[in-house]
Amino acid sequence: MVGWPSGYELRVENDSRLATLESPSLAQRLNEELYTCKIEPLLAGIANPIIMSALGASVTYAVAIRAGRRRPHPRHWEALAELVGVSHATVAADRWCVGRV
Repeated sequence: MVGWPSGYELRVENDSRLATLESPSLAQRLNEELYTCKIEPLLAGIANPIIMSALGASVTYAVAIRAGRRRPHPRHWEALAELVGVSHATVAADRWCVGRV
């Protein structure tokens, strides 16, 4: 019947919903400690125009973030994590900086 999902479709939808609940996104896992330990040190290797583009930020703000003089709002941490190559798997597996801030 058109309009009614099959049992299989309902299970797939439910499974994906459960997977989302069980596995928090990168943004949910990022916190100040992980930003300080994992992301901030790697920003020095990223060009200012790339940071500006990723955040929609000014030159001055991008330079300050890259130099570690300014900490961006947490809503930008996920974009910066992607720039420096910090992924969901990296954050989940690597706990070396926990307690070191």
